[in-house]
Amino acid sequence: MRFRRAEVRDLFEIVEIAKKEFPYIKNPVEFFLKRIHDGNIILARDGELLGFVDFSINGDTLHIDGLVVKERYRRLGIGRALLTRALEEGRKMKLRRARLMTLRSNTAARHLYESLGFRVVGEEGDVLFYERNL
Repeated sequence: MRFRRAEVRDLFEIVEIAKKEFPYIKNPVEFFLKRIHDGNIILARDGELLGFVDFSINGDTLHIDGLVVKERYRRLGIGRALLTRALEEGRKMKLRRARLMTLRSNTAARHLYESLGFRVVGEEGDVLFYERNL
């Protein structure tokens, strides 16, 4: 498995797996093309796209905006490796903290985030907001 920044040639693979996980993104091609140009997507590949982490930066904070692993590759440590890579990027940029959010019902994601040191700092309905220092 190799990790690298997403490139335009990866766009349609990214959109294909993102559509299922993020159906609320109205124009996923335009959305992810901008994210690719911003350099804010890290991929995990092994002949095909296994998953990706999408992040943004606001002030001194790394925001994890999306973490997706293809269903058949889940529970193999790919999500952990992708999230760890994003956190390393934040540290290299001298950011102070990382934030993300997930649904209360997404117990697998919650377990992963908490195992990497994220703690709940707020909630709104079924949405939990997590944060950790970098």
